[in-house]
Amino acid sequence: MSLKYLLEKRITTPAQSRWLPKLLGFDYKIEYKKGISNRGADALSRQAEFVYMAISHPCSKLWDDIKEEVNSDVFYHKLPMSFPLTSKGVLVQRDGVWFRNGVILLSSQSPLLTNVMELCHSSRESGHFGFHKTLAKVKQNFLWIGVKEFVKRFIKECHVCQRAKFDNMLPAVLLQPLPVPDRIWEDISMDFVEGLPASNGFTVVMVVVNRLSKYAHFITLRHPFTAMSVAREFVSHIVRLHGIPSTIVSDREKIFVSSFWQALFKLQGTTLCMSSSYHPQSDGQTEVVNRVLEQYLRCFICDQPKKWVEWLPWAEFSYNTSIHSYTKITPFEAVYGRLPPKVLPYIPGTTKVEAVEGYLRDRDELLKTLKSKLFEAQNRMKMNADRHRRELLLRWEILSTLNYNHIDKSVWLIAFLTSLLLGFLGPIRY
Repeated sequence: MSLKYLLEKRITTPAQSRWLPKLLGFDYKIEYKKGISNRGADALSRQAEFVYMAISHPCSKLWDDIKEEVNSDVFYHKLPMSFPLTSKGVLVQRDGVWFRNGVILLSSQSPLLTNVMELCHSSRESGHFGFHKTLAKVKQNFLWIGVKEFVKRFIKECHVCQRAKFDNMLPAVLLQPLPVPDRIWEDISMDFVEGLPASNGFTVVMVVVNRLSKYAHFITLRHPFTAMSVAREFVSHIVRLHGIPSTIVSDREKIFVSSFWQALFKLQGTTLCMSSSYHPQSDGQTEVVNRVLEQYLRCFICDQPKKWVEWLPWAEFSYNTSIHSYTKITPFEAVYGRLPPKVLPYIPGTTKVEAVEGYLRDRDELLKTLKSKLFEAQNRMKMNADRHRRELLLRWEILSTLNYNHIDKSVWLIAFLTSLLLGFLGPIRY
């Protein structure tokens, strides 16, 4: 209503002063319409003023390439006689292209097979899917002799699939057991049990296990410990009793890879055998002893965890005097050639004195039996482990990928995007 009487009103706002000079130049009449009848003009009823200059649409160059190949390749000139008779279906040529059962027939030596696979596997609409889905998508439009083997080989060699997909196969390479030692305390394994509550200032236990007899020593350490302090405790508790070992099996703890530790045992003629990264099975014996030690301490000091140091000697005695599941004898008997002493009151008249010759003979027989039991146990563990593994022959100078889980996360530049990070790094030539 206010617009209808605009020319009769007093100009009171800056907006009205701007509108009025513009409207005075036109011959017009303002009429008021109610809201129900005041509808805007239909946009579709207005005539658009434009001219078609060009129309673009997607088109595949693959069709023209197939036509050129049909005209130049000898394989297509001999069709349908050269096609195997055992193959079912009728060959038909339409628009210069050979079809079989409604799909395009290509030569098994065609250079266009790679383009077809990129279309059916590597494109956005294909999604880098696996063998069965990719094969089904290829067979919807194309066919050639040996299509299954080609699709399988193409997916196997696809770099994007190797880096982005997770490995669902069995672990590669069969289990390679360590050689069974010949003498007691010549071959040992070492590890640390950390994260224990402070007890008399000690927070770490160094576990040393003899690989032949399974005899173990539990040595307390204070944190932080260094290679020099570990070497000092090793000499005080192990070398003092059993001498310098020939080999030491351990993981890649920073103490064991330090220059001091390696130089020290190199001078003593000891071979340091370190397990592969992220492969604790190499030192599985010590890992089991660690678990036994932790289980013992939990059972006896769960209500007083800060007194675990007082129970450590009893834990060592309990383990070394218990029958081993594989050797069928106690580690104490394997080392000393006799049954462990009983923690019972002494009864006079029950001791026996054996001849030295008989003692040594029984000792040799014991060691032979011990080695045979270890061989049997080792073969049994290898057979059980290989059931869940696949054999893989590795060669030098081949391209392979590296699992991102085996790289220190602190060096990742985009560690916060782990859900979108590629699963593997590579390919890398070794």
